Amino acid sequence: MINKIIGEAVFTKANKPGLKIDNLGSMNEAAQKRYELFLKLWLKNGKEFVLRLQAQAIMLKVA
Repeated sequence: MINKIIGEAVFTKANKPGLKIDNLGSMNEAAQKRYELFLKLWLKNGKEFVLRLQAQAIMLKVA
């Protein structure tokens, strides 16, 4: 859910901690851990990692 009035995005998924990011870039602990993992994988694998993520997102969108 994205709340444009207060500039906040909250992402939830069953059996997973919710991710919360505000308009200033502040994140809750779960979001910080996921972002840290994303950055590590991106720096390790480069552009190919991002391209694979995009392909997975497209497959999920189509399914």
